[in-house]
Amino acid sequence: MDVSTIANVATAITVITGGVFGWFEVRHPLSMVDDMMGGIVRVTWRKLERYVAHDRARSGSQKGWEWFQWLYEQMEKHHRSKTSLRIGAFEAHRDWKP
Repeated sequence: MDVSTIANVATAITVITGGVFGWFEVRHPLSMVDDMMGGIVRVTWRKLERYVAHDRARSGSQKGWEWFQWLYEQMEKHHRSKTSLRIGAFEAHRDWKP
């Protein structure tokens, strides 16, 4: 990965991880976080997992990306989202009423 790509990914991870802390602190249902960000979290982690392992080995620290990995693992463990690769939010929540 070039420096620009890593910077863009790090920015995206920061935004997503902020959602994790928002969920964790105010106790939003994981299903809501999964519905809103599950797809991007899963795809991103699958693409970055090898890079993260390399970065952790290089730095000697397990702290890097720890909450993002945690979020991915929780979403996989407790998959409750109404959306999937076959059913997007626009379809799963079509009849939503405020």
